[in-house]
Amino acid sequence: LSPAVTGRYVTVVSDPGRPGAVAESDEFNNSATTTTEISTPPADLQVVGVQAPASGFSGELVVVNWTVNNAGGAVWNGARYWRDGVWISRYPTLDARATFAGYQLHDNSQGLAAGGSYTAELEVALPAGADGPFFVFVMADVPWRGQPDEDTRGWNQLSLERYAREAWEPVGLLNNVHSTMTEVVYREADLVVSGLTLVPDT
Repeated sequence: LSPAVTGRYVTVVSDPGRPGAVAESDEFNNSATTTTEISTPPADLQVVGVQAPASGFSGELVVVNWTVNNAGGAVWNGARYWRDGVWISRYPTLDARATFAGYQLHDNSQGLAAGGSYTAELEVALPAGADGPFFVFVMADVPWRGQPDEDTRGWNQLSLERYAREAWEPVGLLNNVHSTMTEVVYREADLVVSGLTLVPDT
């Protein structure tokens, strides 16, 4: 079952549909229900620190480091991996104005327990032709397909596929982002003609 599944009952239906694939004398006795308790404590991944060089030249590659803590339950063991993303922006809020710099996949083969943490890094390019202060944002567990909230629609197979590639977290992901600042110093190529030779027309 997907970690998004919650409930107190499990119902099994044989030959579903009206009518089903098998012709029967009674189509209304093909199910049974039992009680249970289904829930998965959600993880809560929080980016608690981001480090980038204090300054760098425009267009230059720099390394961004970050630390993620899990303030919730253990990450569901069906999650194979999730993505952390890096953005660069002139503005203090991560929004559509930010420039995407890259993803770092986090492998979950060893799991991430409640209270656990990990560090990661990614080499990114500073904006070309730019100058001045920039914010470097890191988001942990970036949603696939741009879905901002967790899946509570009740479609188990789609939910399983989603949370094989994301961590099951509380709705909102509001604490998954952290930032730092770096100063971009303008430095670009400057091509200068240093000599000119005329060849006689023969």
